[in-house]
Amino acid sequence: MAKVISKELKFGPYKVLGKAIATGGMAQVYKVENADGETFVAKAILPQYLKDRRKKARFLAEFEYLQKISSDIVVKPKEIVDEKGVCCLILEYIDGIELTKIVKKIAPINRGAATHIILELCKALDECHEKGIYHRDIKPENILISKSGEVRLIDLGVVRHVDTKRTLPGTVLGTLDYMAPEQIEGERSDVSNTTDLYALGVILYELLSKKLPIRFTAKDGIIDVYKKKREKLPKPGKLEDLDLETIILELIQADPSDRIQDVLELEGKLLKSTNRRKVKKAYKTFLDRFSDTFYEDKASKKASQKTGQKKPSPKKDVKQIEEQESIPEILVSNPEEHKAFFVMIGFTFILLVLLVVGHFQNWWDLIGIGSGIISKVKSL
Repeated sequence: MAKVISKELKFGPYKVLGKAIATGGMAQVYKVENADGETFVAKAILPQYLKDRRKKARFLAEFEYLQKISSDIVVKPKEIVDEKGVCCLILEYIDGIELTKIVKKIAPINRGAATHIILELCKALDECHEKGIYHRDIKPENILISKSGEVRLIDLGVVRHVDTKRTLPGTVLGTLDYMAPEQIEGERSDVSNTTDLYALGVILYELLSKKLPIRFTAKDGIIDVYKKKREKLPKPGKLEDLDLETIILELIQADPSDRIQDVLELEGKLLKSTNRRKVKKAYKTFLDRFSDTFYEDKASKKASQKTGQKKPSPKKDVKQIEEQESIPEILVSNPEEHKAFFVMIGFTFILLVLLVVGHFQNWWDLIGIGSGIISKVKSL
């Protein structure tokens, strides 16, 4: 898929930095570097799809959609590398962490921080929807929080445009937990802006509770998931914030016509009992409290990978670790080795003495004397 030039893996002029950082249904994502040392992301289509015209066209369409969107929330496109055996999108590299890691480690988060994240996504979706572009795969894995705290939306790989038919007939595209029922049903005509709003409702619920509003088992097939999404909405009163819970329940209604209908309406409801200044302040407090934890963990992990050292288990204190590390030295201690060591020191000392007195004695006599001394040392 990539060219090997001078033992370096490359996509066109871009040098690949390490292994793939993500793998999807149609592509793998790599961190790459250009000749000037600038870092980007290369999203490369898997080799088995290179000769499939329809799938390759849909893959390349993501770049086209990204070019149409000016919002700073959405990842920026750089260029397409399409050569023999290589087809990839070169995109902006965002140094950040996935929202899914925040959910797993520290959710539930406070109302203000959660609201800010959703409002930032609304900014991006407002422009996308205005241009007839529906993301269709909004999920925590596709939302990054940068080191500076910016909320960024990535991966428009399953986007659908109202004026195109790039979606493959008979396929279900997206991630089931965050997909609206109409997506699972596969009716392209039903996919609209409310499909993306459904996903925002699920994410907001997860940020506030660390749980999904509708849960599935490993045995649930796609039909079971579809039925639960249509018939088993969570009952009111599960969340502490009743105002946000009301908004969420309206966002995840099974029938698209029963949902909040557009991004502006959602923004208005979210800000009804607060304002953007308070929300930003709450988000800043959230970052000040938790961002160092995430990025220090990330830095320490990289450092340990470079040195090959493993982080000690938190269940063991320093004293225990030091005692355990000293045990092997005691076990390998051997009296015979100590005896040999002292014999070598004695032999070296004798040679030094011989060199000093060599100026005053005949060398042949010294050799005889030395041999006698060595014999006595060995007999000890």
